[in-house]
Amino acid sequence: MVLAVTGITGHSGSFMLQKLIDNKFDGTLRCMVRETSNTKKLDESGLKVEKVVGSTKNPDDLLRLVSGADTIMHISGIWETLGLLEAVEKSGGKPHILLVHTSAIHCVYEEDLPQITAEYTLQSDGTLISKSIVTIHLSA
Repeated sequence: MVLAVTGITGHSGSFMLQKLIDNKFDGTLRCMVRETSNTKKLDESGLKVEKVVGSTKNPDDLLRLVSGADTIMHISGIWETLGLLEAVEKSGGKPHILLVHTSAIHCVYEEDLPQITAEYTLQSDGTLISKSIVTIHLSA
C-alpha cells in the first residue's frame, strides 16, 4: 500500500506521522517535502519513506506524488486542494482521498458561489478509518 501525504513535515502533519509510527504502518509512506523541509523525524521514523521533493503548487510535482498511490492524505494548505484533485484525475488512479484542514480561513462568500461537495474515505488494509463530507467554496 502506498500512502501519499502532503504536509507531513508541518505542525499538523507531525501528529499524523507519530500515529503512523505508533501503529507501525507497514506500507510505503510517500511524502511531498520541500528542499528546505526538516525531514529528520521522517528519516528516523523506521517507516518505509519515499520523499517527493517539490511543491504542492506545482502540477508536475503533485502528479509524481499521487501516481500509483492507494490513499492520499492532504494535510497542507487548502488552497492547493484543487490542484491535488486535478493531479489525481490526470494520474488515472482511483485512490481514497482524505482532506485534513486544521486551520480556519476567514472569508466572506455569497450563496451563489460555486461549491464542490464530496465524500472522501481513508482506508488502511481494508478497514474504514474516517469518513467525512468536505465542502470547498470557490471564489468567483
